[in-house]
Amino acid sequence: MAKTLLNQTISRPMLTTFALQKIYESPSALKDKYLAEREKFFSCIEPIKTLVKEKLTNMYPKDNLLDKKTNKTTGDMGVLAKYDQTRQEDCFYFTDRESDLESNGYGHTDTSRNIFAKFCEGGKGHGGGYSKKEIGNLSNKDTAVVFYDDLVESGVDMESYFLYDENGGRDYRNKRMSWAEHRARRDSIKEKSKQFTKDYGLHMEFETPNSTYQCHQRARLVTPQEYQILYKWCDDIEGIHLKFDKYRKEMKTKFKAYVEVINSSRTLEGVIEQWPEAQEMASKIRGTGTALTIVSADSMNIIQQDMMSRQAQDKVAVVITPPESVWGNA
Repeated sequence: MAKTLLNQTISRPMLTTFALQKIYESPSALKDKYLAEREKFFSCIEPIKTLVKEKLTNMYPKDNLLDKKTNKTTGDMGVLAKYDQTRQEDCFYFTDRESDLESNGYGHTDTSRNIFAKFCEGGKGHGGGYSKKEIGNLSNKDTAVVFYDDLVESGVDMESYFLYDENGGRDYRNKRMSWAEHRARRDSIKEKSKQFTKDYGLHMEFETPNSTYQCHQRARLVTPQEYQILYKWCDDIEGIHLKFDKYRKEMKTKFKAYVEVINSSRTLEGVIEQWPEAQEMASKIRGTGTALTIVSADSMNIIQQDMMSRQAQDKVAVVITPPESVWGNA
């Protein structure tokens, strides 16, 4: 029976992405801490949405609106809308410091209490430099960390994505990655960010009076307690990054061992001999051969231990499952 040769462009990348999937399935105390931190972030979203809706819906009374530029009463929102004097906005500043409002944004350089809320697609970076705290959407790097498992499961080589910046544009084989490859991964992450915005209802617009002031000059005042509700987004995202960085160091050690086996084997059968789980990819692998190299004993030990941890986890799951339950519905 002819053996299946591996190549560098299709089959090996497929196997390395599969390795990431299997590594993520392995039990890990660091992974558990990362997942717990991620759940904390997800739980902060609804309170933030509720607060923002209350603040921005009730921000303007139905009458006696005062135009700060002309210092004249403009009437209710209905009248303003009738004469096209309103607009839909999805970006806002919040502060719990009244002095931020008194300056109207001019001559005020301390933005430490500003929170920029952006409730539309597009990632971060649009705060105009007036706030380092942004909420309401996820940047590419935030999305990559928060939804790492989903992206890997969908076939995105996340290690190459991180290594592009960390290793001077070179992947785990020390091969220079093209910009097109990196852009394809970024595009996949952007789509995940858009899906997150949609799933959590974070694309929100509110009707406001027309104004010549920029959004940072029209910051909304909140109480210190409300400020903490908004700031929890930033705090939780930072916590996810800290826990993920520790977990990723553990994954990288395992991943290096898998990559060594994949890159050193000329054929798929050679990989399966050293890593039996790779049999699951047999029907998908097609390609051409590469040179044979030597696999270290350390890599084999890491892979064997990693597979055994997954197998032990599966056995425990079967033992604790009630006999009448259906595994497929777990």
